[in-house]
Amino acid sequence: MPTILLALNLLLASIIPSYKLVFFYKILPSNNQALNINFELSRNELCSPIIKNNILYQGMYNNLILAQDIKNKKVLWQYHTIGEPTNTILYKDILIITTVKGYIYALNSKNGGLIWSYNTQKEILSMPVVKNGNVYIQTTLDTLYAFAAADGSLIWQYSSKNILEGLMVHLNPSPYIKNNVLYTGFSNGSAVALDAVTGKLIWIKKPQTIKQLQDIIITPGGNDQIVIFGSYDNGLFCLNKKDGNMVWERRDLTRPIGLYVTDSAVYAATASGRVYRLDARTGDTIWGTDLGHESNPTNIVSFFNSIVIGTQGDKYKGIVILDRDTGNVIKHFEVVSGVSAPPVIVDNNIYAVSNGGFLYCIEQNPVMSPHKAKCISLF
Repeated sequence: MPTILLALNLLLASIIPSYKLVFFYKILPSNNQALNINFELSRNELCSPIIKNNILYQGMYNNLILAQDIKNKKVLWQYHTIGEPTNTILYKDILIITTVKGYIYALNSKNGGLIWSYNTQKEILSMPVVKNGNVYIQTTLDTLYAFAAADGSLIWQYSSKNILEGLMVHLNPSPYIKNNVLYTGFSNGSAVALDAVTGKLIWIKKPQTIKQLQDIIITPGGNDQIVIFGSYDNGLFCLNKKDGNMVWERRDLTRPIGLYVTDSAVYAATASGRVYRLDARTGDTIWGTDLGHESNPTNIVSFFNSIVIGTQGDKYKGIVILDRDTGNVIKHFEVVSGVSAPPVIVDNNIYAVSNGGFLYCIEQNPVMSPHKAKCISLF
């Protein structure tokens, strides 16, 4: 029997993933020789990294977009924006950027040349979404735009009026698009389904509530049957995709920050530092994990049988990997300055940009890799 148990333990150990920090380095050295490192590390980097063919595309807090060769740390091109970049996405050879000043830029990813730009005159915090050659962008003042990604021509525009504008949270979701239907929410608590091609309203729903801050603040998520929305004070609510009818509500999960939905499960993170797995059919809690009070977790990223989250709290600060089935913390990579932008997965590696502008690369099952973790070009 001991031999069988030993063999079983060895088998389980062989299939449990392990993670190792492969490298980290400062993306841009400071030009200030008298740099106050604590001041710089306090700068929140809002943009997740984009990495393709060993080229890093990154929006920086100092109104800078850059392309950098990761291997030799050489900056290939730079572009200065009006307002701090909030999100970047890559569509074919077009890099699309949004800023806090309401500008949208489309740059040639090969040379940084401007292809088109647009000024919404409204703050943009949400991630652009590209489907079928169109880019969809939502502002904090409840306006949704659909542009042709190639040339920036405006296809349609949808606005939701909010008479209580002064009470807005000023966070806004990205659209969620599936089968040419666009799902999003607005600051008055309304959840909508629109035809992604024409912008025509399919349905609009709003939970019954007397709470003041009803803003839909995170990007919806869904599967073939349902779509989940997250409200500042109303928590999570699940609607039927076809008609928008209510399926279930979780009003206790207020101030949601991250959301990831599968056929059977809903993974949600809240500003209080709690991460949950819920039953997608009923909304019942399967597990809950505490990452620390006010840890401000990022959106949730799926990675094999785990989820990855960036945090800024004191209990777990940096990059946290949790088991999807149990909620247990598999690995925590401490980052002194914290991580504000969601990590990304590229070629089975986890990449994250920390506050202060350091690029981190984490590899799964490093025993099979010849690389060694090291800090490169710190300053």
